[in-house]
Amino acid sequence: MIVVRNGGATHERIGSVESLDRTGDVIFIKGQTHDFTMDARFISSIVIDRSGRMKDKVLPKIEFGDAVGDLAFSIVALDGVSKFDYAFGQLKNCAVASPAQESLNPPSPSVEDIGLRPLNAARAEESEIAIEMHRPGAIQRWCGVVPEINMAMGFINIITPDFHLHLRSGAVFSWQQREIGGTDKLELTALDEAGQALGLVLRGTRKDFGLS
Repeated sequence: MIVVRNGGATHERIGSVESLDRTGDVIFIKGQTHDFTMDARFISSIVIDRSGRMKDKVLPKIEFGDAVGDLAFSIVALDGVSKFDYAFGQLKNCAVASPAQESLNPPSPSVEDIGLRPLNAARAEESEIAIEMHRPGAIQRWCGVVPEINMAMGFINIITPDFHLHLRSGAVFSWQQREIGGTDKLELTALDEAGQALGLVLRGTRKDFGLS
């Protein structure tokens, strides 16, 4: 599972990595369920963390930090620790950490939540859109028809076998619109209370997002 998280938005892709290609400092991770681009110039630290668990199963991960010490993205091994340790067993001086967990109890989202509006519209249209997450050094994408949206634990949740989106209630204060070069396509960028981009980007038509 490749996880890109920022400002209350978490974008996860799940499945086997089938290829890893490199052009200069840019690395492309591909697979039937993966479309991920990493720019190594933005990565300043790599931490191996074996503290994650699901019941009795250890879920080790690699955390990639950016130049200011923030987490850019992480890669989680869902098939356990043995293959993970075999792959990294020859590496020396690898840090092992237990990162602090975010502790939040936000209110449950309502149908008026600004973050929910374009997703609800796209679901009603039943047309394919793109949901992306952008961080310095990392871009991850999913394309498809928006499935049922579940609102629980203070988050807007989209859950499919190969894609999870968890968007914290109230994280989005507005959507910045940008038309994509002479087409009917539109890009919506989620902005926080201060007008800063969260990294969450939606792509589709105006009709997809109920804006026509």
